[in-house]
Amino acid sequence: MAGKRDKPEEIVVKLRQVEVLQGQGVSVADAAAIGQVLIADGLLPVDPGMLRAGLGVGYEDVTRLLKRPWGRQIREDFAVARTVHAQGWLLSRTEASLCLLAALAYGPQNV
Repeated sequence: MAGKRDKPEEIVVKLRQVEVLQGQGVSVADAAAIGQVLIADGLLPVDPGMLRAGLGVGYEDVTRLLKRPWGRQIREDFAVARTVHAQGWLLSRTEASLCLLAALAYGPQNV
């Protein structure tokens, strides 16, 4: 059975929400908490090397990665439905990978 496809106008609204949130920034603790949900749900691989390769980054500190301008990649993810659904959240694959890296680097005991 095919998954639900968002209408173009719904995608535009979501992209605007992403841009607003991105402008506000996300804390490492928040990203790690979302990453823990993704890990618990088994939605993506938890191999840091694979996640970093998918993002096209080296072994840069996660805090610095979260501050990078990811808007273009996030918009591209939504445009081609490269998304992850987790407990009511719709994340781009880029956002999900960043959150997973935060969770792996700063697990619940470190946040």
